Amino acid sequence: MGDKPHGAPGRRPQLSGTSALSVATEVLLDTNVLLRHLLHDHPEQSPASTALLERIESGVLAGWITPMAVAEMVWVLSGSPYGLTRADIRDGISALIEVPGLRVVDNRALLRALELYASMSIDFIDAYHGALAEETGSKVYSFDRDFDRIPGVIRLTPGLEPSEPS
Repeated sequence: MGDKPHGAPGRRPQLSGTSALSVATEVLLDTNVLLRHLLHDHPEQSPASTALLERIESGVLAGWITPMAVAEMVWVLSGSPYGLTRADIRDGISALIEVPGLRVVDNRALLRALELYASMSIDFIDAYHGALAEETGSKVYSFDRDFDRIPGVIRLTPGLEPSEPS
C-alpha cells in the first residue's frame, strides 16, 4: 500500500443540502475500485481507479462508499495473497476514508473501528460494532469477550443479563 491515497490526510467538508452537486451526480464506488487504487496492482484498473478518486477529490464528481465496502477491503487485504498487517490496513483505508469529496457512511465509527482493529487485534466487524456502541452509548449483547476490551463498551451475555424490574 506504500503511498497514501490522494487527498489524505485532509477531511472533506460536509456537503450541505444546497451543494451544486446533487444526489443524482453522486456515484457509489465498489470495493474493487477502492482496492485497485490502494494496491496499484493492475496495469489498467489501478490508474483508472486513482483517476476516478482524483475526480472526486477535485469536486468534478461526488462519490460515496458503504461500511460493507470497508469491511470487504479489510477482509481482502488481510487475506491471501496480500496478507497486510493490521496497521497497514488501518493506515491505507483510513487515508481513503478521508479523501475530500468522498462520502463515507459512518466515517467516524469506521475510523475508530480501524483503530480498534489495528491496536487491539479485534475482528473488524466486532471493532465496528464496538465503535458504534461507543459512539451511541449502547450496550452490546454478545458472547464475544472482545467487546470487554473496548473502553466504555458494556457487553451483556444473552441469558446472563441482570433481571429487569417488572
